[in-house]
Amino acid sequence: MKRLLLLAALANLCFALETAVFDARDMPSKFDTFAEPIANRIQYEYYISETGNDSMRNCGTALNDVPCQTYSAAKDQFFKKPTAPNPTDSTKYPGGKTSQEFKDDEGIYTGSIDSYRASVTIYVGNAQSQKYNHPFEIDEHRTVNFQSQGSTLYTTTLQDKANPDTPIFDVKSGSFSLAYFVIEHYGSVAASDKGIINFVSETERDLYQLWNGNNYDNTYKPTLSLNYITFIQNDATITQLKPFVTFSSQTASFSITNSNFERAKISTDGISVQKGIGFTFQFNNLYNISGVAGTEALLHITNTKRTAEEGGYITIGSNNFFAGIGCDGAVRSPLLVEFTNSEDLSTPNIHALRLNGAYIIESVAINSGGIELVGNSYSLLVTNSQFHYNTGQQASDILVTTDNLDTFKYRFDRTRSTPKYSDRPSVKIGDQDLSSIIVNSETTFTVVDSPDDPQYSASNSYLTIGEALYKEKMGNIDEEILINLNPGRHTIDGHLIDQLSIGNYYTMTVNNVIIFYIYFPQKVAIVGSSTRPTIMRQGINSFSLSVSGQGQLRLNNLHVTSDLIQNSYQFIRCYGEKLTIDDVEFINNNIDSNNGQSLIVIYSFSEASITNCVFRNNIALSLIQATVNSPNAKLLISGNTFANDQYQSRQSLSGEAIKVSLSDTGDVKITDNTFKYLKVNSAPVYLSGVSSTVKIQRNTFEDNTGGSARAVRLSSFGLGRIEDIFFSNKLIKTRDVGPYIPAYTDGTTDYSYLIPENINRRTVVKGATPTEEVFASLPEAVGGLSNHGNQKLFINIVGGTEVHETSTIDQPLLNLEIVGVEHREDKLAKKDDQPQFQYEEVLR
Repeated sequence: MKRLLLLAALANLCFALETAVFDARDMPSKFDTFAEPIANRIQYEYYISETGNDSMRNCGTALNDVPCQTYSAAKDQFFKKPTAPNPTDSTKYPGGKTSQEFKDDEGIYTGSIDSYRASVTIYVGNAQSQKYNHPFEIDEHRTVNFQSQGSTLYTTTLQDKANPDTPIFDVKSGSFSLAYFVIEHYGSVAASDKGIINFVSETERDLYQLWNGNNYDNTYKPTLSLNYITFIQNDATITQLKPFVTFSSQTASFSITNSNFERAKISTDGISVQKGIGFTFQFNNLYNISGVAGTEALLHITNTKRTAEEGGYITIGSNNFFAGIGCDGAVRSPLLVEFTNSEDLSTPNIHALRLNGAYIIESVAINSGGIELVGNSYSLLVTNSQFHYNTGQQASDILVTTDNLDTFKYRFDRTRSTPKYSDRPSVKIGDQDLSSIIVNSETTFTVVDSPDDPQYSASNSYLTIGEALYKEKMGNIDEEILINLNPGRHTIDGHLIDQLSIGNYYTMTVNNVIIFYIYFPQKVAIVGSSTRPTIMRQGINSFSLSVSGQGQLRLNNLHVTSDLIQNSYQFIRCYGEKLTIDDVEFINNNIDSNNGQSLIVIYSFSEASITNCVFRNNIALSLIQATVNSPNAKLLISGNTFANDQYQSRQSLSGEAIKVSLSDTGDVKITDNTFKYLKVNSAPVYLSGVSSTVKIQRNTFEDNTGGSARAVRLSSFGLGRIEDIFFSNKLIKTRDVGPYIPAYTDGTTDYSYLIPENINRRTVVKGATPTEEVFASLPEAVGGLSNHGNQKLFINIVGGTEVHETSTIDQPLLNLEIVGVEHREDKLAKKDDQPQFQYEEVLR
């Protein structure tokens, strides 16, 4: 019996200890059973997932705990709103607000309201379950943030598969933010004016009640924030019967950033913004969305006010792309903004709408292919925006309908358009066609050097090349943009910056995939119109031309100089498709060679040619620096003069006149150029990674000094033979009486024997009339050689199956190479003064 009593006592003790254990997470609660969650917690982060369990006590309160399955289970644990003490309650506080009881309760209330009004964050999904298929009703009178749990590793997809007619998020009170989700909508059964996200929250004057000495009147203004959200249709062929987002609030503000809306056919507005104070829309992509009835707008803003009576904008800006809108069914307008509140209609321009950095591409609309503004309660500012190939029956890009045009204010800054149809207005304000403000449809321009030039008043005449190019027709067009440069001194190149960019394009990228391009300008020719005009590169103006992407640049009949005033920038930097420079003078240019700058840099091109140009008295690292990295690349440098006016001039090149680096075989020809009086640190021509696809032929090298080669320095020779590179180049030494320097060298081997006076390269064509290098027979080709020397004789026999007589060659020190025939070599033991080799040549 004593043993039994002892065991019972121990059992009771263990039970008492177990029930007395304190869980710091447990707060006073209406729940008392073990299975139910603990409410009124001071907890600000919760986790929910399809794999969660609402029955688990305190589910979703820690990252590594079991998550809740539904939002309801999580919000049951939120800290509840406390009741403020009422100092007028004489029964509870006989002494009013000065009583100690009131002060004590007020202190408790202040601490509790801070816990209540703190924002709550809900993390949705996990690595095991990245889809979630439950709707959310948000009516918490506080700020609630939803975020994909694995936002840096994966994105949770929120679906409405089970309830496609119900909003995934229905926000009725408080503030709401959503970040890093994919929202997948399944086809609705019936049309609805509530969006997939629906927000109707208003200011609540009792949310932030803190005693201010008289009453509790602090207000709370809610916000809706969507960031990094992608909206997709489960089946893009099914008509979407509800908006993506609906926002309707007199007092809240709204922002959408970094979000994508893609591939849908809508029968309602895409994003409906009604009322509100302040709206921001930036860094978003909307593409391949079409309408059904032609009454839909992708973004419809109605009666929305700016955040302050003075200053501030409703901003639709910062790299928003609207691309392919209405292509499979016209919409009313991609952007529709209107004001219908009668109390504000009498005051024009009371609010300000700014469209900044918008790109609207290839849209098809009933009214406007870009933006439609109804009423004059908004002033309109359009900046840094591009409209391209849009179609609208009333206006291609901007349509303003107003009853009082005299008071309507508008401004267009750095905004351009190339409409799809040139016979339709691009900008229509009231009945006025103001398309000339932004339309770029021309391809031929004249650039004058002074506003006093009589041609300056003519259409398409500008003071700078950059200003003209800013007005050129945009798009991936076959036409060449022709800039006729009038005679004179042209000192400014850019319109907005001092570097002209050719071949640039803007891209719309979604999920790291480029969806659309906007090209401008692509093919540009800058041509001296008559007397050779001067491009002056002095002072702070670099006058640089940058070619990239698919860009093509052609220069002709120009004079380029800096009058030896140092300039820190290359004149041409070509990373584009094609570069053509012909008949251009580069005289007295001074490029900052200490910073490794060259006058012309060509890289990653398909075709480049520099012909019939004069490079004289220049200071640089290199005059032409080219890199060949494609087997199909073609580089031609021909008919140019690279020279200084005087021998041993002070103008020098810290590298070389021409530097060509090959990382792949390409067709490179450096022909018929003259290099005279150059002072170089390397050589007049430097070749790296060269192969037999490179031809250096018929060039003249005269009295060039410095460096390790008088003509060509080789490095990293590739395929083929060095002998196949050089042909008929001339080396002239009349002023240069310095120590011997090789004409051609790779740093270790002297290939100077390939200079014509040291080499005989001859061709045999049977029956041909003899010339300097063509002979009718093999004996004639061999004849006339010096008996003593290190010449190398190259003979190429051209013809079919013919018999050539056996030839005896009696030159003791001859280096002989015959191509075009099979030959047998008979090595004979001869004395030094007798022929060492006897060849019997037999044609195949």
